[in-house]
Amino acid sequence: EDAEGHILLTMIDRTQGFTHLWKLKPNGKPDTDFGSNNGYIILNNFFNFKDITLYQFTTYKNDYIFSGSLENAPILFVLTHEGVPRQSFGKLGILKMQDLIPDLRYVIGAPKMLEVGEKVRIIIYTRYFNDSSSINGIAALTLSGALDQRFADNGVYWSKPGIIIYDFTLNNASQRITVHGQVWSEGTSTPMIYRLDYTGKPAKEFNEGRVVLFPIEGAWDYMTEADGKLVGYGSFFDRGMAVRYR
Repeated sequence: EDAEGHILLTMIDRTQGFTHLWKLKPNGKPDTDFGSNNGYIILNNFFNFKDITLYQFTTYKNDYIFSGSLENAPILFVLTHEGVPRQSFGKLGILKMQDLIPDLRYVIGAPKMLEVGEKVRIIIYTRYFNDSSSINGIAALTLSGALDQRFADNGVYWSKPGIIIYDFTLNNASQRITVHGQVWSEGTSTPMIYRLDYTGKPAKEFNEGRVVLFPIEGAWDYMTEADGKLVGYGSFFDRGMAVRYR
């Protein structure tokens, strides 16, 4: 759902094998300003009829910015609110993330927009695998689809092996990125959080820039800043957890 209450959803036409992206008005009717005056577009038309899946999206001005996969490889895809690919992003609105990070396997969750003054970046979290574990990272992209080389090391902050990111929040009051999830080690999951500043560097005032581990099993599903503290929730199997961290 976007800020105006429009709902975007994908549907598969199994008679033709096409994937449709529909835009519905708040009253549930097709938005006929989207696509060819019918309220939907056929995604396969933009991807040479390859297998395309869109996951989640965020909005920025007149654009929808999607995470997704094309033939099981991670992509970002940008459409205008009228359903036209944003020509200035990637190649005709499509960014194949493996062109930037060759071994990347996933772009996970919804992209988030980081705005500081006139500088705007797209922040995503990513994952690839080495021989023994997954490596998770927080990446910053320009509005044209290039890695922001001034963020972290060449555009990506890579976590240590064993850290599994569940999501992150942008906390404008402190200008910090709060990353949450778990650390997986020897068959045990431990809830963790760490923080980056808006340049992609570890926030030194927070546990001296190191990961905070909690003395329980599980993972944090959500974490954000409120009233100068971190608050969030998580789970371990069927047990719910909540935390407020100074």
